[in-house]
Amino acid sequence: MTTTTTVDSELANILYDRLHLHSSDAHIAVVGDEAFAICDKKYHNVSHSDTVGGLSSYEHCDAILAANVLNDHDLYKDNSRLNSLIRSLLHRLLDGGFAVVSGTVEDGQAVARLTHFFDVFRSDGEHDTTIGFEFIEARNLSTEVQQHQNWLRLVWVLRRTQFESHHETTFRDFLDNHQYKGSCVDAYEWIFGPGFISPGGAKENLHYLEKLQINSNQRMLDIGVGIGGSAMQVAQTYGAEVVGIDLSSNMIAVALDRAQKAKNTKVSFVITDVLKVEFAAASFDFVYSRDCIHHIPDSKKLFGRIYQWLKPHGKVMITVYSQGPGVLSEKFKKYVKEFQYNFHTLQEYTTILKGIGFGVVAVDDVSDRLKATLQNEIDKFERQKDEFISKFSEEKYNVELTGWHSKIGYIKEKNLVWAQIYAVKS
Repeated sequence: MTTTTTVDSELANILYDRLHLHSSDAHIAVVGDEAFAICDKKYHNVSHSDTVGGLSSYEHCDAILAANVLNDHDLYKDNSRLNSLIRSLLHRLLDGGFAVVSGTVEDGQAVARLTHFFDVFRSDGEHDTTIGFEFIEARNLSTEVQQHQNWLRLVWVLRRTQFESHHETTFRDFLDNHQYKGSCVDAYEWIFGPGFISPGGAKENLHYLEKLQINSNQRMLDIGVGIGGSAMQVAQTYGAEVVGIDLSSNMIAVALDRAQKAKNTKVSFVITDVLKVEFAAASFDFVYSRDCIHHIPDSKKLFGRIYQWLKPHGKVMITVYSQGPGVLSEKFKKYVKEFQYNFHTLQEYTTILKGIGFGVVAVDDVSDRLKATLQNEIDKFERQKDEFISKFSEEKYNVELTGWHSKIGYIKEKNLVWAQIYAVKS
């Protein structure tokens, strides 16, 4: 079987396996010969075109599979043609219909730009409605990773939906334009160390990994993988396979570029919302996350999904900012609101995990480790002030230093707790 056919099989299987379009009567429109041949075996009503322009005669589609269209004369670099592509896809799909779009891009920044374009594009629908795409995911094509060590051929999965206005923003857009915009990501990495945007960098990360007894034939899901340092650390240190997911396209852009250089086929990445992404049941030996899940609005749903994805006796290891037992200050409340955090107490996490069915649950306060780590990072700030300012700005220096001091203050006031969550599936 050729590589092309294998890639197109992977694309076609997204419709059937991950989007659950199991009805043989679903109307599928396909751009690309190989993908069409595969879909034609699964569905009765499949339309075919050699180009996106050829889709103009089709309408009311349940899904459109546009294989490799982004590389048609570098379409992905041309905003005008990209506009036309997205508008064409939107107006050929039913509400709730899926677009599956693939292509190879030149670097991670192109991935981030395309993801943003798909996520925020809006068009006028019928009857004074506004339509756009609900962004589901952008992921590496595993065939390309395994056979060609290519992390820059991706597939975007999108769902047509209605929005209240042309200006309605998404949480992914909020993250990429506020806390994790490009300059912030670079500054965080300078603070935490190469590859990391979580406290303590590689050394602190290894402290938690060592508790899991990982071996080379196992598989890990890393939620909030950031710029990929933890995933690479697991693959290089233990030889295990890691699927890293993050909602921030800015951070995954960095991870993809570095994976492309490192050529370690044990790692792959997905830009997605953990509450929307699909993985098969019992897919992972470990679910791991560092200082991410306080961004996620529904913790019960999150841990329910984690439980489903874990193999029997699979393990969870998470560090997360949590709510402490102290009287919450107005400053702390403002901090939580500004960053749209979803904090729980340690007892609330324990109750959630036990209620879902985890057999072993240990939720511990490790705030002393965070406080010591923050102080070390403050010392680095002050010791290397001139270097930081030369790379970023004095304003950025003052903002970040103030933020680090504030976190130590929140810990001392028992407003903020750093929780370590360890759990085992029964």
